Amino acid sequence: MTDQNGCTSSASVEVDLIDNVEDIAAFQEFSILPNPFSERATLQFSTYVSQNIVIDLFSTDGRQLQRLFDGSVNGGKLTSLEIEAENLAAGVYVLQLTLENNVRVHERLVIMR
Repeated sequence: MTDQNGCTSSASVEVDLIDNVEDIAAFQEFSILPNPFSERATLQFSTYVSQNIVIDLFSTDGRQLQRLFDGSVNGGKLTSLEIEAENLAAGVYVLQLTLENNVRVHERLVIMR
């Protein structure tokens, strides 16, 4: 996805075990704009069905740094979350969205100073 400033964002999906196609179909959107950013960015996410989700921030070496969201979302409704960069060093991070069925979606997050 490319915003009006030419910043791009992409997502990847990592799946542990899938019993059926409905597991993948539960995920609808996961994006962050702008990316890269220096002060704040908006994370937007949605699922097709109402469910509990968790969003964590990881360093590139796999250390969990923050839990950004842990709660229920309504299916088909876009949820937005502001991410502040003030307590994070410049660099690359990984956001992980985990659905109820353990489907995990990853988004690279870049902070520039």
